[in-house]
Amino acid sequence: MADNSASWCAGKIKHSGILRARAEGNNLMELELAEGGTVFVATMSQHIVSMDNIPPTTLRQDVQFLLNIPKDALFQRDLIGFAQNVPIGIGGIADLYRAINDKNLRTYVHPERKFLTRLLLQHSAVSNVELLNNQTYLIHRSALAFGAYQVLVVNDYDVTADVLRSSIEKFGHSRTVLASNPNGRVTPEAKEAAKHAGVRILVLSQLLGALNS
Repeated sequence: MADNSASWCAGKIKHSGILRARAEGNNLMELELAEGGTVFVATMSQHIVSMDNIPPTTLRQDVQFLLNIPKDALFQRDLIGFAQNVPIGIGGIADLYRAINDKNLRTYVHPERKFLTRLLLQHSAVSNVELLNNQTYLIHRSALAFGAYQVLVVNDYDVTADVLRSSIEKFGHSRTVLASNPNGRVTPEAKEAAKHAGVRILVLSQLLGALNS
């Protein structure tokens, strides 16, 4: 799929670790790194990212990262699994910058996802964690009687009714919403909207406790 995103990205890239960004086609960008060497990045611009719409350049063996332009895009489960298996980093411009800082584009994982996955796997009641998309976790619990637990993660500072409804609309309905920003707040309107939507909003400590029952 050609969307000429590489030229746009090359013109926007500004990072101390990148000396030069150059488009090598509609969906391929070459980055010259300050520490030496070059890396290739596949580019695209979609609000929903899946194996069905990634550009063919993503499949090149020398491509280390898939950069998608829109903020808060949905990355589908199949694409996340593909990225983990290759491996190849995926995300937006801020993710690319973090991957450059980490000096490892291929195995980049968003910091919150890495933190939550590690924390959940350390829980005594949890046997496995799957990603249904980049914001929805399916938590498998050790006791079969408990069953799996699906959680939609919302990181906004203020979880408002609009944020809640928009997140559910974009990432799908889950019975639990995790307000993951430790400095954030959940507005009374959001709590009321949650009741109408048939979900409950928890903070991290509450979620960890709920996994035991």
